[in-house]
Amino acid sequence: MTHADHFLSRLDRVSLPHVELALSLYRDDELLRYILQSVRLPEQAERVAIALKDGADAPYIIVTRDGKFVTCLGEGMSPGELPVISRGQVDGITNRVEAHRDRLAERQKMFGQGGQTRAIARRIYDRGNDLSREEFMAYASWQPILAPHFFKFMIDCGELAINAREALVGVLKRTDKPRPGWNDKLHEYWKMSYACSHFAVLAAMGTKSPFEGVVIQGTDRPIDSLISGFTMLDGIFSMCVKGLFSIAKIGKPLLPFYKQQYEQAHTQVDLRQALLSLIGIAARHGKLRTEVKKTLLPVPPRRTSGFSQYNHTVATIAERSLDEMDESDTMTALIGAMLALELTKSQRKGSPFHFEDITKVPSDLARSLSFTITSDVNDPEVFAKLLLIAPIAARAAPEDLYLPKAFIEVYRKPWRPEDSLALLESYKEELRMPVPKPKGPTRNGPCPCGSGKKYKRCCSE
Repeated sequence: MTHADHFLSRLDRVSLPHVELALSLYRDDELLRYILQSVRLPEQAERVAIALKDGADAPYIIVTRDGKFVTCLGEGMSPGELPVISRGQVDGITNRVEAHRDRLAERQKMFGQGGQTRAIARRIYDRGNDLSREEFMAYASWQPILAPHFFKFMIDCGELAINAREALVGVLKRTDKPRPGWNDKLHEYWKMSYACSHFAVLAAMGTKSPFEGVVIQGTDRPIDSLISGFTMLDGIFSMCVKGLFSIAKIGKPLLPFYKQQYEQAHTQVDLRQALLSLIGIAARHGKLRTEVKKTLLPVPPRRTSGFSQYNHTVATIAERSLDEMDESDTMTALIGAMLALELTKSQRKGSPFHFEDITKVPSDLARSLSFTITSDVNDPEVFAKLLLIAPIAARAAPEDLYLPKAFIEVYRKPWRPEDSLALLESYKEELRMPVPKPKGPTRNGPCPCGSGKKYKRCCSE
């Protein structure tokens, strides 16, 4: 009798409510292998007991380490010294697998059985801020095997965005309204900036670090800083949300870097990146919350008084949002619901997106709208709103960071050059700062000795 035959013959030991679970594991080799790979088993263990319910008297199925069925143990029967996978672990892992299968179904629906991996990266790039929840879930089906590659895609897009920004900087030094010939460059910058935030979420949303196996060449940036650097620098609300979610999901490995960045910050940009990252980590990882709050206050005294006051203000808001997450959750939903009313006020009755008042706005839509605001966080009021929403965004499901496709098709407007110029808004003041003139004679200027010759042909020789 084979192990499988023996297993089936012993199912009478298991009470009926648990037979379906036992059979589903027997029939689903992929799920069973995934469960076994997702838990830590002693190296010497050749067999494993899987509990079919919680409690000391649980029935069990016994399987080999490589997923072959051995037998069943009825209620009250002991698995002896075999390592046990609890029913709670089974349910949690199964839910992840089911979510993965849902995403896989979406991917196959969009791309066919072959997947077209290159098409995924291209579509994410091309969508800009119009990437829908349904599309995101399809792309997320690749996450378990492509996480390091998504991280590399983020780095590639980030570096390309920097290059595009440098080219546009030269134009913005001369004019606020670049000629139409620059529209393609502006559009590329827009798409690359948003693609960074999408790839960051896709890289970080799984159970393993996206840094694994990633080698970065040609940059002196610490790997820990890349997500915040590429998603928060432009200061767009929705990109910052995706960045802080990604950092929060990775969690503890990034905490030392952002604590140090916060303590050493001398600009609002550095402070913003560190503060949002710390809020995200603290919100998603309760065991780290006390450590983060100790970092936030008091403000280090060595900072200038103006910056110190700004730091104290935003840190106080951040600490309050962490202490009162239930209230922050309510406010997040309210902000999104009010935005939904504003966006849909022109819709006729009977439209799926016509809402008579905020209580009629679906909670998932309201939450996603609050996460996808496109305002500039350099505005103090907008940044205060982001600090309020940040703990909720950090704990959200990754798909909640995206709007449904049907909503995007109705309310999102096509890209305009002005949209990309808005991304560059925070750089304008820096661009217009006059370049200091060098002291002393210039090479082509008159020589100070009074000879009448150019300086380069006189005393400089």
